[in-house]
Amino acid sequence: MRSNLGLHLIGCVALFVLVVILLVVSTYVTLDFMYFGIMTLVLGLLGLNVLSRAYNLLRAPIRVTVGEQCLRVEHRRATNEWTWEQIGGCIWRGDAVLIICQRTGRPLVKLPGILESLDELVDIVSYKIGEMNSHASSYFEAREKRKVSIGLALSSVFFIILGLAGMYDTHEELRGFQLLNEQGVQGMGQVESLRTAMIGPVKRVVYRVLSTNGKAATGDVIVDQKYWESLEVGSLLPIVYVPEAPRFSRLVRDEIKPPENPVKSYVVCTGLVLFGFFSFFQARRLWLRHCEESAAVNGG
Repeated sequence: MRSNLGLHLIGCVALFVLVVILLVVSTYVTLDFMYFGIMTLVLGLLGLNVLSRAYNLLRAPIRVTVGEQCLRVEHRRATNEWTWEQIGGCIWRGDAVLIICQRTGRPLVKLPGILESLDELVDIVSYKIGEMNSHASSYFEAREKRKVSIGLALSSVFFIILGLAGMYDTHEELRGFQLLNEQGVQGMGQVESLRTAMIGPVKRVVYRVLSTNGKAATGDVIVDQKYWESLEVGSLLPIVYVPEAPRFSRLVRDEIKPPENPVKSYVVCTGLVLFGFFSFFQARRLWLRHCEESAAVNGG
C-alpha cells in the first residue's frame, strides 16, 4: 500500500507540474485558447483525482475483520467497531471507494478499492443488515436516491441557466453587429487600463465610452503589441459606437466582423437547456421513487 501511495503522490505532483509549465509557456508563446483551456483543465482534474486517491490510501485501514456481531476496522492509530444494527448499508463512490454508512446515511468508514475481498464484504454487509433489520437496506437506498435527485435538480438548474445565458450572449453579439452597421457613429474613448492576458500573451485595452446623450459604457478589445505600447492610461483613441447603446463599440482601426458561427452557438446552448430539463425530470422521477420507498419502509 505504501508503494501505491508513493506512486499516486508522484503522479499528482507530475500532473500539477505540467499545468504550471503550460501556464509559464503561455506567457511567452501564443497558444490556442480552446486547446490550452481543455489541456490545463484535463490535467488539473486528473491531478485532483490522483490526489484524492492518494488521500484515501493514506486513510485506508490496515485490517478489516468481519464478525458475527460486529464489523471491526483497524487503522494505524485507532480501532473501531460497529454492530450490525448500527450499519445501514454500503455504497460505491465511483470505482475507488466503498463507503459503509449508518442507517441515517452518515459515513462510518471509507475503504479504498485496492483492498482485497471488498466484493465479499459488500455481500456480507448486505446479508447482515438484512438479517438484523429488514428495513435497513431499503432505508439506505431510499436515502441515496434522495441525494442523487437533489444533485440532479441542482445540476439541471445550472445547465438551464448556462444554456439561456449562452443564447443571450449570442443574441447580443448579433444585435451589436447589426447596430454598429446601421447606427454606428465615430467618437473618442478614454483608455482606463492596459492589460496583458496570460494566454498568448494577449494585449487588451479597456476604454470608457461616453455617448452624446449622457449614456456611458466600457469597452474591452484585443490589440496588437505595437499599438498597445503606443497607448497609455488616460489617452484617447478613435472608436465607433452606438449612441443609444454605447456598450456596443469597436476601434475605428478594426473592421466590423460578424459573430463566428452563431447557429452552432444556438445549437450548443439549446442542447444544454434540453439536458437541463432532462436532468430535472430524472431528478423528479428519483424523488418520487424515494418518497414511495420511504413511505413503504415507514409503513412497514
